[in-house]
Amino acid sequence: MNHARRRITDAGRAREGYQEARRAYLFGTAVRDRRTAMGTTQTRLAARAGMSQAA
Repeated sequence: MNHARRRITDAGRAREGYQEARRAYLFGTAVRDRRTAMGTTQTRLAARAGMSQAA
């Protein structure tokens, strides 16, 4: 019984991980779409945000 509970918990954690990854992907896509709509580069956007381009 304890083993079955662990599988459910592991599946729940995996689901949460996929949801978090999906949110990060969608956020990154929104930033890229807005950046390109504004006609700016990653380097310029990073400078405005006080970050490096890689960050």
